[in-house]
Amino acid sequence: MIQSPATRRPGGAPAALAALLATLAFTAGALAEGGDTPATALLIEGLPFADSGDTSDNGDTEDPDCAEPDSPDVWYRIVPEEPLEITLSLCGSSYDTSLYVLDEFLVQIACNNDSDACGEQSELPCLAFEPGKTYYIAVDGDGGTAGPYQFAASVCLPELPCDQCASFSFPEGEPTCYNDYVDEYNGGCNSSPHVFQPILAGETVCGESGTYELTRELWSDTDWYELQITETSDITWEGIAQFPLYLIIWDGNEGCDGMYSLGWRATNSICEPLSVTAFDVPPGTYWLWVGLWTLSPDYPCGSLYNARVTVASSQPCDIECDPDAIEEGEEICFDGYVDDYNGGCNSDPFAFQPVVEGSTICGTSGTYLFGPDNYRDTDWYEFTTEQICDLSWQVLAEFDMVLFLIDAIPEACPDPPIRATIAGAACQITTLSYADLGPGTYWLFIAPAAWTGVPCGSEYEATFTLSDCENPPECPEDIDGDGLVNTADLLVLLGDWGCEGPDCDGDVNADQRTDTEDLLLLLGAWGECP
Repeated sequence: MIQSPATRRPGGAPAALAALLATLAFTAGALAEGGDTPATALLIEGLPFADSGDTSDNGDTEDPDCAEPDSPDVWYRIVPEEPLEITLSLCGSSYDTSLYVLDEFLVQIACNNDSDACGEQSELPCLAFEPGKTYYIAVDGDGGTAGPYQFAASVCLPELPCDQCASFSFPEGEPTCYNDYVDEYNGGCNSSPHVFQPILAGETVCGESGTYELTRELWSDTDWYELQITETSDITWEGIAQFPLYLIIWDGNEGCDGMYSLGWRATNSICEPLSVTAFDVPPGTYWLWVGLWTLSPDYPCGSLYNARVTVASSQPCDIECDPDAIEEGEEICFDGYVDDYNGGCNSDPFAFQPVVEGSTICGTSGTYLFGPDNYRDTDWYEFTTEQICDLSWQVLAEFDMVLFLIDAIPEACPDPPIRATIAGAACQITTLSYADLGPGTYWLFIAPAAWTGVPCGSEYEATFTLSDCENPPECPEDIDGDGLVNTADLLVLLGDWGCEGPDCDGDVNADQRTDTEDLLLLLGAWGECP
């Protein structure tokens, strides 16, 4: 029998965690924009908190210690009831920000200009706040900058351990699997009848998974947790495991026959923290899934994991593109849509949109139905470089996204070689970087990470830059630099065969691979260098 949330944890959660969960249960404050000065600062009454506004019409009350002066500022204040570590973030803002905190004596105690999380937008991660004291938080700029901002404050949760159950977790309670195991405990849609284990917002579960044999085939124990939410929210499902972890958030409102994924993340590594967030999720029933990304007997039954769900009131960002940005120009997708504009390898015939280095593009995307199947609007941009450069593809979107850098080889469609990829969260700047990109033609790709749940017309702003460019060597086939392309160079190339990465000695065409293309170039240049 599945225990109810009220009975499954003898003795209840530790007091400190209970206080933290109570804090997390507050609804985010209503959007009201901060005050003009510390004296009129908007009070943050609960966490997580999110707000948006525009500093352009505000005065310059204070200057940051970590940035240039003369930018207008907006103010918030917080008076914690418990000792807390809080992350303050301006990720998703539309200008070069700074962010700082004053104590009750109006002394700056923390300041950030450019952050690791989102570049020119600022973030102060896991600051310690003492109970009963008033803190003032400034949303500011850098040297006169101002504009629309997205401000968020959230509690830093305790790290999830990999080698033992978290002290603040509840036990899953399922029997350890074994050969010929039949999951009647929390196997979700894989069980007959379907069975789900309840979980509440803010809870952490310590469970087990692993692989076993059933009818001479290898199976894995999958655990399904059921979450109910009563208002539109952002759901985050995070975990760490003694096996390659696979996390999914399913929409369960239409039952197992109509369920679909709102997002997933996976890793091939052991004990690697993993997190997936579904944004703007309406009230209803959702299933949080834990399983193995790699099906292997190397991960036996009884392998441990810790997983936690947090729910925050949804505060979707509304992207305002730079007025100088180039409009993508594609029509907004719809059910039955056929993309013959810039769908790349997904279009028939193939269709790529040219983009010039230094451009900022204002585009739209979304997901839609084509017949009974889920589709997503994928945008492919094409560029050519004659130099060796460092590439940056920086995107801010209203949806979870995936970005690719792809070698432009049309004959390789629909599965062309992908140079680099990165996934990013909605409302946060995501940057795909690639160093020493050689001469050639390439495709930049952006699409929603999910195949459902992203309204057509959802906006993004993407900036493409090439930097630190240099001309390629005049005779790259002369690997040893003696002025001749000969046997010595051939031996270096063959000895480096199969190398991948920026340090391949035999990589004649600078594509970060030593392969047949390099061999043919070398043989074609045989003799004295021009």
